[in-house]
Amino acid sequence: MLDKKGNILGRINIVDFLIVASLIFAGVFSFTQIRTNRRESAEVKGFTMKFFAEEVHDFVASGIFIGDTFLDEAHNIDIGKITEINLGRGFKHAETENGELIKSPMEGHTSLEITVMGDGVIRDNGVIISGRTYEIGSITTMRMGKGKVHGIIAAIE
Repeated sequence: MLDKKGNILGRINIVDFLIVASLIFAGVFSFTQIRTNRRESAEVKGFTMKFFAEEVHDFVASGIFIGDTFLDEAHNIDIGKITEINLGRGFKHAETENGELIKSPMEGHTSLEITVMGDGVIRDNGVIISGRTYEIGSITTMRMGKGKVHGIIAAIE
C-alpha cells in the first residue's frame, strides 16, 4: 500500500493525504455546528394572523367556517386554522368626479376579516412557514373552506 517514497498506491503522499483529510473533517464539523445553531435560533412558535378582504361574494363567505384550514393558494402551504370570522358589508374603493376615493357598497358582497392561528418562525418582518415569509401588507390569494379569497395580511402577532 505504501511505497518507499511514502506515497499511497504510488500516487498520493501520505502527509498530503492526512492534511487534506483533516481539512475536510474540520469543514464538515464546522458546517454541522453552524447548522445546529441556526436550527436552535429558528424556533417554531404559535402566531395569530389577521387576513382581510373587502369584496368577497356572499356565496363564498357563506362556505367559510371556524376550524377550516387556511391555505396559501399559490404555494399550497398550510398556514393554520381559522379561529374567528368577522363579516361586514362588502365595499370597493371608487373615485368621485372630484378625484376623491370613497368606499362604495357592493351588493351581493361581504367584507371578511379572518383570524388564523398557526405555527411558524416569527421574525421582525413577518412569519416564516414552510420556508416562505408572510408579511403584513402582503396581498395574496388564500383557500379556506370551500372557497378562494383574494385579500391582504393585516396583522401578525
